[in-house]
Amino acid sequence: MNRKKILLTIIMFLLLTLILAACKSTGNDAVKTETPSSSPGSSSTPAATPAPEVVFRMSRSWENASTWDPLDHTGNATAALIPQIFEALARLDDDGSSLPWLAESWEESADGLTFTFHLRQGVQFHKGYGEMTSEDVKFSFERHLDPELASLHLDALNLANVDSIETPDPYTAVFRFKQPDVDFITRVSDHPAFIQSKAAFDALGYDGFKTTPIGTGPFQFDKGTLGGQTEAVKFSQFWGGEPKIDRVTNIVITDTNTNYSAFEKKEIDMLYVYYMDKVNEYKAAGYRDYYLPTKQILYVGMNMQMASVNDAKVREAIFHAIDPQYFIDSLFYGLETFPGGYMPPGCKYALNTYLKPSFDTEKAKALLAEAGYNNNLKLTLWSVNDDISPPPALIVQQQLAAVGINLELQLVDFNVFIEKVRGGEAQMWLLYNGAPILCDSRIARYTSSSYPGNNWVGMLDPVYDDLVARGLASSSVEEKTELLNQAQMVFMDHNTLYPVCTYGFFFMTQPEWEGIELWGDLSLRLRNAYKKTN
Repeated sequence: MNRKKILLTIIMFLLLTLILAACKSTGNDAVKTETPSSSPGSSSTPAATPAPEVVFRMSRSWENASTWDPLDHTGNATAALIPQIFEALARLDDDGSSLPWLAESWEESADGLTFTFHLRQGVQFHKGYGEMTSEDVKFSFERHLDPELASLHLDALNLANVDSIETPDPYTAVFRFKQPDVDFITRVSDHPAFIQSKAAFDALGYDGFKTTPIGTGPFQFDKGTLGGQTEAVKFSQFWGGEPKIDRVTNIVITDTNTNYSAFEKKEIDMLYVYYMDKVNEYKAAGYRDYYLPTKQILYVGMNMQMASVNDAKVREAIFHAIDPQYFIDSLFYGLETFPGGYMPPGCKYALNTYLKPSFDTEKAKALLAEAGYNNNLKLTLWSVNDDISPPPALIVQQQLAAVGINLELQLVDFNVFIEKVRGGEAQMWLLYNGAPILCDSRIARYTSSSYPGNNWVGMLDPVYDDLVARGLASSSVEEKTELLNQAQMVFMDHNTLYPVCTYGFFFMTQPEWEGIELWGDLSLRLRNAYKKTN
C-alpha cells in the first residue's frame, strides 16, 4: 500500500471516530443530563413533601386573662394554653400529693424551717433563653414579693414566711422559713409557683413578659392575642421528650351555638361543654368525653356590712328560701352535690360536713316577718353576664320571690363584677368560685384585715381572725386542720355565703384524639396527646 492510500485510510478512520462520538453525545449523554440524579446532596433531587402539621384546635367561650405573666393568673383555666407553656417544681397527682417535676427531689429539715430542692439538669427555657437554674427559681418566687407588681399569690405561696432563698449551686435552691410551713410542697406544685426565666425578664422587661410567655413546658408560645386566638408550637428541646402535636391553637368563640357548629364540622378538636343535654347528645354521637370536677362551687354571697343583709334573720331567711336540689337537678342533671361547706370538696382543709340543706319557705317567710319585712324587701344580686351564670341567677330570683323578696339582677362584665364585690359595693352576688388544692389562703381571705378587698362578705369577727391566724402558724397538719375547721364553723354560723352546689363541666374531643391528661391541678396536659390514624 502506497503512502497516499495509507494517509487516506487514517483520515477515513478519524472521520468515522468523530461521527461515532457525535452520535454518542447527542444520544445517551442527552438522556443522562435530563434524568435527575439520585445521589445524596444533589441539587437536582426533588424536595420531599413535608408531612402535614399535626394541629390540636381548642375552643372555649371565655378567657379571663389579659396577660401571660404568672403573677396575674387566677388559675390554670385563666388562659387555655398556660398549662402547656409553664411548669412548677412539683406537680399535683390526682390524690393531691406532690410528685417531682422540675425538681427531681427535695428534703425538709428536721425543724421544718428549711426545704432544699435538687433541680432537674438540662431543662431549657423556650426561645433560646437557656437552661433553667436555681437563679430562675429564686427569681420566680421573689418576683411575687415586689409590691409594684401586685402579685395575686402572696398569700397562696405564704411568702411572708420565707426568710431567704439561697442558690449554693446552679441546681440547688434552698428555702429558709421564719416558722414551719407544713404545706410548702403543695404550694410549689400549683400554678402560682410556675418557674420563669430571669434572662427573659431581663431582655423583655415587665411589659414584654406580659405579652411573651417564656416557660419550660412542652409547647412554646408562637402568636396570638389573649381573649381571641392564641397558638403554641411544640418545643423540640422539651426535657420530657418531643410532643407528638406540632401546634396547639385556642380560639375564644363567645357564642355557644357557633362553638357547637364548629365542633360538629370538625373545625375544632376540643370543646368545653357546660350543659348536660349537649353532653349526652355528644356522648351518643361517639365523641370522647372527660369530666372536669374543677373544685368549684356555685354560691350566693351577701355583704354583712350592707343594709338589709346585715340582719342575721334576713340572711338566715335567704338560706331557707334557696333549694339547692332544684339547681342540682335542673341545671346539672344530678351530677353535682351539695358541698356542705364554703370551700370546694377535695381541697385540703375544707370542712364539708357542717352545713346541711335547709330549704323551708315557711321558715323563710317567718324570719323575714320577724325582721320587719312582709313582702316588701328589695335586694340586688350581682352576677357575671357570661354563658353559665344567668340561668342560676334567675333561679335565685324566682326562689326568693316565692318568700316575698324582690330581687333585682345586675348581670355585668366580669371585671365590673370583681370591682363591685371587692370594693364592698355588692349587696348580694352569685358566682362560680374555685379554690386551689390547698385552700388555707382562701379561708384566710375572710379575715377582718382583708375588708374591703378579698373579704367580699364583710365579716369582721375577731374569733374567726384568731382561729385562722393560729391555724396558719401551726407546726403540724393535725393542729392546722383542727383550727381551720373551727374557723370554718364560725364562718358558716354567720349565714353569709351559701354554697348551693359543686360545679364541674365536660370537655369533649373528636374521637381520634388520645393521650390527653388531666392532672391533680385540674388542668389538661397535651404533652403525650396524639391523633390516631386509620
